Amino acid sequence: MHQQFSSVTPRDHLDEDTATPDGQEHGAREHGASDRRTISSEATGHHAADPGAAAAAARWRRLAPLAVGGLTAAATLAVTWWNPSDTGAPLCPSKFVFGVDCPFCGTTRATAALARGQFGRALDHNALWVVLIPFIGVAFVLWVVSAFRDRPMPTVSLPRWAWIGLGVAFVAFGVSRNLDVTAFTRWLGADAGAL
Repeated sequence: MHQQFSSVTPRDHLDEDTATPDGQEHGAREHGASDRRTISSEATGHHAADPGAAAAAARWRRLAPLAVGGLTAAATLAVTWWNPSDTGAPLCPSKFVFGVDCPFCGTTRATAALARGQFGRALDHNALWVVLIPFIGVAFVLWVVSAFRDRPMPTVSLPRWAWIGLGVAFVAFGVSRNLDVTAFTRWLGADAGAL
């Protein structure tokens, strides 16, 4: 009696069961490719939602300068109507506690004076603030234009010595306006009489 041997080799069994390291590696590759396809589809779906998010961000960028401008205009009108003066308790903590003018003392009164067209009195209250207002206005206009054109706001690059010079001038203004030495230093002080 002859024995019949199967023609299936051990290799064939291994290939069928995919139990060899090669089979495991092949399965891992297929699984990795599936993961990559899933991640790719998720990323595609995420990018598909980006146009709406970008439009919302653009709207907020346009609204921000308009909101700041509206609040500034409202505050200026309120200060003009309030008509602050040198009488009463000062708003600045430095002036209230120590009796010393900080570099920003008088800005409220200077703003009210400018709104009333009293340029000389505004300079008397805070000359530094009056000088800074045009630069602030230009920066605000650039902000609005950049926001509505959906472009980054241009930046100004100054050398280090320029920044140091501005800092020294800022400190010198804050110190000199508290010196009762000359008529000019007294004029730099925030107190200049009622508006």
